Amino acid sequence: MTKLTLGPIVYHWPADKRRDFYARIADEAPVDEVYLGEVICSKRAPFHEGDLPETIARLERGGKTVVLSTLAEVMLKRERKATGDIATMDAPEIEINNAAGLYARGTRPHRIGPFMNAYNEATIAVSPSVYEGFGFPCGEAMSCGTPVIATNGGSLPEVVGDAGIVVQHSNPPALAEAIAAMLDDPEMRARYGQAGRERILAKFKWERAARECVDVYRQTIADADNRLERARA
Repeated sequence: MTKLTLGPIVYHWPADKRRDFYARIADEAPVDEVYLGEVICSKRAPFHEGDLPETIARLERGGKTVVLSTLAEVMLKRERKATGDIATMDAPEIEINNAAGLYARGTRPHRIGPFMNAYNEATIAVSPSVYEGFGFPCGEAMSCGTPVIATNGGSLPEVVGDAGIVVQHSNPPALAEAIAAMLDDPEMRARYGQAGRERILAKFKWERAARECVDVYRQTIADADNRLERARA
């Protein structure tokens, strides 16, 4: 049976226009599923997110299946929180559009949206950078269980560790050899894919980053106190 689905609004409509639009969809449109939520810009969400509960109720009274969509690009703390708040909801159904939402959702059922960086559909992910300040693409791919090949440019070895293949940057033959080896070995891909996801979950969580930052501050304060005590002695 064919279903007709309406995706989230990608334009910045005034709140009253948005409310009227979804009211007409609920009462008049032959639509089976309706996706709601801000997927483009988090700055627009406060203009209409207060209407979501009533909009969801109105659509469901009209017999529509409602799916909440998360942001496509998550960069700021408030965006991570907003994405996490949606991703941890039990109802309605959730569409994930960013790896941050995927992490927050965990093993609970969800849909993968069209804005998601589809690392999980890739055979491998390759980052041939000469330099990376951190290496978010590798981290996102690893979090999705996609095996990674990276260079030793910048911080990439710190991100990938032994959970992927790391080659010398600016060395095309070495990179080509690593790509060929991984493409030819399904067991290697599965092993690195699992190892990469486990590494991200174990080492690159914001909770751990916060704890370690606090530890640095505490150690710095303790060192300063020790120096002060020695100066007074």
